[in-house]
Formats: sequence, structure tokens, C-alpha cells
Amino acid sequence: MAMAGGPPMTFSMPMMRDFVPQKLRPWIYVVFAFCFQLSGGMYLGALNEIVSGKQYMLEDVLMCLYCNLAGMAIYFPILFRMKFRFTNKTLLMGAALGMAACQLGAAYAPNLPTLWLFCLVAGFCKIQGTFECMSNIQLWITPPRDFRVFFPVLHIFILGSMQVSDYVAAHVANAYGWQSMHWLMSAIFLTVALVLMLITRRVHIMPPVSFRGIDWLGAALWLAWLLQVAFFFNYGSTYDWLHSKTLRAVGMASILTLAAAVARSFLVAQPYISPGIWKVKNFFLVIVVTTLAEAFLATEHVLEEIFYEEGMKYTDLMGAQLDAWSLLGVVLGCAFSYVWMKKLGLSYLRLTTIGFLTLAAYLIIFYTTVQPGLNIEAFRLPLVLRSFAYAALSISLMTMLHDMMTFETFFQALSLFNMTHMIIGGVLGAAVYTQGFKFYIQDNLVRYAESFDHIAVSRSPIGFAERMEAILHNIEVMSIKQLYGWVAYACIAVGLTLLLYKVPLVRVGFKKMKNWKDVGRKLRRKVRRAEGSAARRLPV
Repeated sequence: MAMAGGPPMTFSMPMMRDFVPQKLRPWIYVVFAFCFQLSGGMYLGALNEIVSGKQYMLEDVLMCLYCNLAGMAIYFPILFRMKFRFTNKTLLMGAALGMAACQLGAAYAPNLPTLWLFCLVAGFCKIQGTFECMSNIQLWITPPRDFRVFFPVLHIFILGSMQVSDYVAAHVANAYGWQSMHWLMSAIFLTVALVLMLITRRVHIMPPVSFRGIDWLGAALWLAWLLQVAFFFNYGSTYDWLHSKTLRAVGMASILTLAAAVARSFLVAQPYISPGIWKVKNFFLVIVVTTLAEAFLATEHVLEEIFYEEGMKYTDLMGAQLDAWSLLGVVLGCAFSYVWMKKLGLSYLRLTTIGFLTLAAYLIIFYTTVQPGLNIEAFRLPLVLRSFAYAALSISLMTMLHDMMTFETFFQALSLFNMTHMIIGGVLGAAVYTQGFKFYIQDNLVRYAESFDHIAVSRSPIGFAERMEAILHNIEVMSIKQLYGWVAYACIAVGLTLLLYKVPLVRVGFKKMKNWKDVGRKLRRKVRRAEGSAARRLPV
């Protein structure tokens, strides 16, 4: 891309040592980015192995996931400050070594708080490593820095690696135990660190920018609020919501923490997340739509999992067989998004609408086909549709967010976007489905009880215990179908509402991205101005 009034940008990787072939350099960072995205705190592909091996509840393991995602979401506003403070080699080696330590720490953590801390730090390392790799090969992927190209490629890494990670974790855990996956990933990151040490050198693209002016207390408040929300809704059904003293305390703490974070954003000169981004046209719409999309997609982690385990009696290994179809859906969704936005130049919001309607098709297929004894091949099409929808929604919403924000506010907005995209939408949806499943189980039991009498039992060719087991099994399947039906109605309603929303049908051109050096210079000037007006800021 040629900047207005400036020379065209050329792709180079000066951090690489001279003996590394030029054509091989970006591919090395592609592999590194995939390794970072392959990692996690705890691996849900080995969920049953972890629950039985550590005697944790399902909610305990899910909280590990939310801690990992919270670490990633909260880190976005300081990614560029880190990039312009340290060298690429320092950041990548620190992320790789940190991830290796977190993998082993999570495998042998003595208690849950320690485990959650390792998962949180792993989230910091994961997003730092991925950003450093992808930001350095962005110009290689798309010389004009066109995000209509970059985001589809990025989401192949992000969403595709989730399926690969689940598949690998299930097979490794089945063969060698769930902790072996952590040893494997730790070895991979130690190898990444060794390769980085050998083939890269410390190169500053400009003089380092200090950390002055970063609102660390604001970051801590937003992170604390995010973890409190995740804890409250994750454990809500287990602890019976506000009947639990623990959840009442967490709920009150989350309200106070949010109030403190919002108040601080109005009081300090450079808040971690500026309240001004809410004034940007359509930003609130993007956040609401993202929350709804994630809530609908949470059926994967609640209703699907219940049906696989209770209805079909699948093990982790059986469920891993379906990851290939989910991966196919991701690739198709990313390719379709690229063609829709880049080749055809059509509306991002219309792509979002297509995502919701495709997601509705997945829900309808599950509603109509869910029954005991279903063949595993019947899940292929709906899983492809679900992953296609996930990719299309993620890419379109993130692209809209990029186009509506200035560069200075984009990463703050991206942090809020990922709070809803990674955590809040999913945990809210999961809480609703879990509570709804309990309600329908009880309701359907009462309805079945009306026709269940001594005469019916005496005429049955099977025993009482076998009959009760069959009835409970059918009730579970029926409850899942009912919830899928309601979610399908809601998803169709959102899709049709967006279809009626008036937006330009065709986009002309694209928003240009600044050169990294220009960004760094502007950031240095901003820090210097902040230092000069330090008296106007509250102490951090």
C-alpha cells in the first residue's frame, strides 16, 4: 500500500539473521503463530480425562478456559506499547518460554486458584506471541494491508487451530493421559524459543517507547470484572444462583468493580479503555450483535456436549472425529468471507446476516434430527454450517469494528469486542441453556408421570429400572430439542432484523493501515504529551 504522499511499503523481516532464506522467513512465523494458537490453559478435547483425573467439576475446567480467554481479551490495548518497547525477539521468546512454563504449571497446579492463574498468564503469552508473528508477516499476506484479506487468513489460524487442538488433545490424552498434552505443548514452545534464539536478532524498528501513561489499575479493574462475571454465570447453576452466599458476594463485587472501572475511565487522562469509543456510530450495535452470536453459538458447549455424552454416549475420542468437519466449515467460512468482502466488495453487515441465517440452519437441523441412536454421519452437515457461521460472523464483525474506529481506539474497542466475543456472550448463553435444560427436564418428568402408572408398568415387557432409564433418556433428548427450537427462533429473528437494517449494499475501497514506524512515532509523541501533563492524571 502506498501511503498518501509517502513511499510504498515493502515487506522485510530485519529481525532474521542473514543465513535464513528470504522465502522461508515468513513461513517460519506462520508455524510459530499456529503453535501459539494451538495452545491453551487446559484442553477441552481431553475434558473427561481431566475431570476424572483431577476430580474437578466441569465448571472448574470451563473456568480455566475463561481465565485463558480473559487474559487474551484484556491484553489488546497494550499490544502496540509492548511492540514499541521491546524487540520482536524478546517478545516472542518471552511468550514462548512463558507458555512452556504455564503448560507445566497448569498440569501440576496444586489447587484451582493456582491453576486459574497459570491459565490467565497463558492467555497473555498466547495473544502476545500470535500478534507478534502476524503483525510481522501482515505485509507479506496482503501488501496493501487490506483487512478484508488479513482477517479471513487470521481466522483460519484462530478458529482452525481450535479444532486441531481438540483433535490432538483427545488422541494424546487417550493414549498417554491428559497431562501428556501439556508436556507436548511445553516441548513445542521450548523448541520455538530455541529456534528463535538461533535465527533471530534483537532489532528495534525505532527508539523504545516507555510504559508511562498506561492505566495499569484500569486494566486490573476490567480484568477483575471480567473474571467475576465469568465466575458468576459459570457457577450459577451449580451454586443455585443468588441462594449461594458465594455468588451473592461475587455478584455484588462485579457491580462495584464495573462501577470503579467506568468511573476511573472518566477521571484519568489516558484510561485503559476510553469511554469515548461508545460514541462511535454503530459500535454498540456491533457489541450487541456479537453478544447474541456468541450466546447462540454456546449451544456447542452445552446442548451438543450433553447430547454427545448422554444421548449418544460418545467419548472424547469419538467427539474428536467430528473436528475435521468443523475445520472444513471454518475454511469454507473464511474463504466465503474473503470472496464476499474483497472480490465482490459487498456489505459487511449482509455477511453478518448470512452468518446468522447459516447458524439458524445448523440449529434447525439439530432440532429436527436429534434422537437416540443417531448415526455419527448425521452431524457432519450441521457442524460444517456452525463453523461456517462462526467464521463469517467473527470476520464480518471484526472488519466492521476496524472500519468504524480510528487506529488509536481500535485496540481498546477490540478489547471490549473480545470480552463479549470470547467470554460474556458465551458464558451468558451457557448459563441460560443449562438452566433451561434443568427446567425442561423437570417439566417433562411431570408430564411423563401422568401416564406412568402401575398398569403401564405391569404391561411393559421390560423391567422397571430399564423402563425408567429409557424414559429419562427420552426426556433428556426431548429437552435438548426444545431448547434448540427456541434458540433457532431467536437466531432467525436476529438474522431477519439485520436483513431489514438499512446499510449501503456495496463498499468502495478500504480503510488504509498506517506504517508501523508512523504508528510508533505518533505513540512516542502521545507519551511525551502525557508526561508533560502528568499533573492532570490521578496516580496509577
